[in-house]
Amino acid sequence: MGIREMLDEIKLETLNEANNKIEEAKKKANEMIISKINELEKFYDEKRKAFETELASMKSKLYGKVEMEFMKEEETKKATLYNNLIENLIDEVIERIKKDEKKYEDLLVKLIEKAREKLGNKKIKLSFSFEDEKLFEKIAKKVKDVEKSKAVSIKGGVICFTDTEYVDGSFDSIFNNSRQEILKIIVDEIGE
Repeated sequence: MGIREMLDEIKLETLNEANNKIEEAKKKANEMIISKINELEKFYDEKRKAFETELASMKSKLYGKVEMEFMKEEETKKATLYNNLIENLIDEVIERIKKDEKKYEDLLVKLIEKAREKLGNKKIKLSFSFEDEKLFEKIAKKVKDVEKSKAVSIKGGVICFTDTEYVDGSFDSIFNNSRQEILKIIVDEIGE
């Protein structure tokens, strides 16, 4: 074997070795790339699942919040409806009471006499609604030791007072104290 052949053989061996090393390096590089791709897929899969979980949680919270706001709004509407209904009922009752002026005067006299029991046998000042203050003269003939005071903004009835005490016999006060019972009756009748 001559030098040329030896050189060609060394060249061929070196080339084969280089090719083997290149192939081995390519194989290792491919394995590393596949490993990194798998790692990245796993990482992104975990992140996607975490994002989906967070998104579901946010969605649930948002739906809950919207539902609570809706329920709150419904309750507010219902309360407003009930309050308006109660106000209308009270106004209707007051209108019916005042319709018969004689009976209404008798009712006012009874309210004043009841207030006198609490206030004692002192001179009592009376405040009526602006609409009812015209009734004072008729009532003063039926009840002794009363004095007319300024008219006040009430729906009806009478406020009786001395210099130190008062008894609120206004319809506003009377019906306000009964408001919860009226509401209970309405709710029981409506069924909500």
